[in-house]
Order: sequence, then C-alpha cells, then structure tokens
Amino acid sequence: MKEKNDQKSSLILMPKIITLLSIITFAVLIIPYFNPVRFLPQLGDWSYLYFLGNSMQVDKQFIAAFPGIREFFANNAIAVFCGYFIGIFTVAQFISGLFISSKKANKSARGLMLLMIFSALNFAANLILIADICSANINVEKLGYSQLGIRYEIPIGTVVFMMLALTQFILGKIYRKKLLIEKGLYIKMTHSQRVENAKGYAFIAPYIIGFTCFTALPLIFSFFSSFTYYNITAVQKWYGIRNFTNLFTKDEYFWKSLYNTGWYVLISVPLAILFAMALALLMNMKSIKGLRYFRTVYYLPSVLSGVAVFLLWQWILDPTAGLLNNGLSMLGIQGPAWLFDAKWTKPSLVLMKLWGVGGNTIILLSALQSVPQELYDAGAVDGATGMKKFLHITLPMISPTLFFVIVTGVSGAFQVFDSAYIMANGTGGPNNSMLFYNLYLFNTAMKDQQMGLASAMAWILFAIIMVITVIQMIGSKKWVYYEGGKDKK
Repeated sequence: MKEKNDQKSSLILMPKIITLLSIITFAVLIIPYFNPVRFLPQLGDWSYLYFLGNSMQVDKQFIAAFPGIREFFANNAIAVFCGYFIGIFTVAQFISGLFISSKKANKSARGLMLLMIFSALNFAANLILIADICSANINVEKLGYSQLGIRYEIPIGTVVFMMLALTQFILGKIYRKKLLIEKGLYIKMTHSQRVENAKGYAFIAPYIIGFTCFTALPLIFSFFSSFTYYNITAVQKWYGIRNFTNLFTKDEYFWKSLYNTGWYVLISVPLAILFAMALALLMNMKSIKGLRYFRTVYYLPSVLSGVAVFLLWQWILDPTAGLLNNGLSMLGIQGPAWLFDAKWTKPSLVLMKLWGVGGNTIILLSALQSVPQELYDAGAVDGATGMKKFLHITLPMISPTLFFVIVTGVSGAFQVFDSAYIMANGTGGPNNSMLFYNLYLFNTAMKDQQMGLASAMAWILFAIIMVITVIQMIGSKKWVYYEGGKDKK
C-alpha cells in the first residue's frame, strides 16, 4: 500500500518538477550574463570588413593579409548558430514542460518523449558550442593572434544549460517509465531482446547518421541561413525577413522565374500524364505484338544520362542543322528557332519532357494490368462501351497510381533545373525565357554567392510545393478510390 502511495505521489510531483526545470531554463536564457554567445570576440569588426568584399580579388587580398581568417569566421558562424539553436530548443523545452503539467496531458508519454528530444538537442547544441570554443582557442594559438588579446571563454551559461538539459532528460525518462508501468504498457526486456535491439540500431545507424548529417542538419542550417546575409566566405549577419521581402518586392527575376516555372508545370505535367496514359493503354492491348520491345524502348530515356540526353536534344533542336527542322523542311514547313527563340524555348523543354515519360508509362501500365478482368466482364454484360469502361472502371481502379504520378510529376516539374541549365548554358536563355526557379536559385547561390538569399528562395519553393501537395491531398478524397473505401486506414 505504501509503495502505491509513493508511486502516486511521484507521478503527481514529477511533472511539476519537470515543468519547474523548464521555467528555470527559460528564465536563465533571458539573463544576459548567461547568454551562450556573449563571448563573441572583437573579430566582429574584421568580419564586417570582409563581409563587404564581394569580389574574389578582395577575398584573396583579405585572406593574404589575415592568414587563417576563415577559421575565425567559421568559429563565429558555428557559435552564433549554436546560440540560435539553444534558444529555440530552450523555448521548445519550456512549451513542452507547460504542456506536460496541464491537466489534459499530465500523463502523456508522447509529450514526455518530445521534451526528452528537445532536452537532448539542447545538450548537444551546448556541447558543440564548447567544442567550437576550444577549436577557436586552438586557432588563436596556432596563428599567433593571442597577442592581439583575442581569447574565447566558455560562458557559464553553457554549462548551466547542459546541466539543466541533462537533468530534465533523466527526469523525463524516469517519469515516462513510471507512466508506462502505471498504464500496464511497460515491458521489461530480457538480455536477448536488448541484444536484438542493439543489433537493429546498429544496422540502421548508418542511415540515421547519414540522414542527420547530410539531410536534417543542412535543412536546419538552410532555414536559419534564409534569415541572414551570407555570401559563403564571410560571417553570417542576421538579416531578419529582408531576404523574403526583397524577393517579393524588389527582385524582378524572382517573379520571372516563378512565371516560367508555373508555365512549365501547367503545360508539361498534364501533357506528360496524358501521353504516358495513352502509351500505357496501347501497351496494355494484348493484340499488339512485341510488347516487351516497346516497353524497353519507351523506358530507355528514363535510364539514360541526363547530360548526354540534353546534348542530344541540343543537336536535334538546332535551328539550322537540327534533325527536327530538317525533317519539317522535307514536309515544306519552316521550323522555329527553338532554343534561340523566347517563344519556343519552354515548348522545346516540354517536348523533351514528353520524350522521357517512359517511367510513368511503366507505372501506369502496371496499374492497368492489376485491374480485375471480372469488372470489365460485368461492365460488358451491363452494356458498357469502351469509353464507359475506361471512365467508370479503369480510371477509378487506377486512381491511386494516377494520383501518385500527378503528385510526383508536379513536385518534379517545380524543381526543373538540369535541362534548362544545359540547354541555356546556365544563362536563362533568350529574354530569360528559360530562367526557371531552380536555375535562378542556383545562380544566386553559386554565381552571386548569396547563400542567405538562395536559402530563402529554397524555402519559398518548399512552401509552394507543400501547399500544392496539401491541396492535391485534400482534393484526392473526391476522386481517388481505395479498395476498402472509408474503412481503409
């Protein structure tokens, strides 16, 4: 009886302690003395001068005058972003702690897991900050800048945040275990089960590490870079939302690239799907001989090297010696300038898109072949003709596959880059008619070296694709048929 009372009292007291720690952590964050990045050195003046130099010649002269200056800029940038992350994770801990203490969620194991994740991330951010400070001090000694009075110090706030995050993580883990025991969901693993789990984690560790290092962290870094002025070589300066406002209000090429991309999406995606559907229907006819040959031929463009294909199409679309215009001239038709005429550049890329629909053709063909023959037989008994069979049997049955092709096609068309880059030599073509969004993003990042602005463009594109995908998901409820109907989960 006493153990049960102790168990209940701990379940009541534990969330209050966790919430109190969240409040303390948040309070510590707003005390200037504990600011994790208060130690940023007087190198800020130097980095500002370097920040103003945009030409490669100025970069070379500056680096020659101050050897090892890049290391300082890298240390400063890492320190600043660690500070941002610490602030974000601390606020997330605070909100999670308040959520756990609420009456509706005071026994939420999921909320606790979220709190533990933010605590672990906060601990890791502070640990990286300490490692960055140590690296900066090594650079100071190695390059002899210690004579200038430059010295990085580990702020006491960093240690405090680490201890609070670690304590909160441990308490959260203990409280979560108690909750699962109370609900009867906790299963104590045997030694062999632990070994099996360890093996499983070991097998997925390469993916988790790779995803974290090469996808998750770059995404987070890109998001924060979108709010900074960042030209690769200089320290990042906080810029607020000016990257976004400048794009929408002052950048004419931004709207031009959006128009070109929108035109390409609206024209190429429907035509490509219709063309792929027509080919799939033809190859689904049993009366046609040599279907394996046709499947191979139509799928071949999907596996060919992109650059080689684009160079081939450059020759085909050449206005004077190109294969296409020569063929049209034999029919008495004067072919257009294609890639050299602003009116025909985007239709040229659409034509290339139609040539490579073999992948979607095979996907739709597999969907067509999975439609039960009994449905067609029943339709024939009811007097359904070929078109009625297609509209009322074929389309509903292949609608999930068709929906997949539409979603991936729209997303891919918005990200068109390689064809425009090769065909227009990275310039945007005549009158910028091939300046697609991703091409302009690439030029902004790599040619102009405005990584902050390019990051803002990338997140705008992400938002556009996300909104369109959500609209497609909502609209799919009215026309996509899933076997099992509403009961399907």
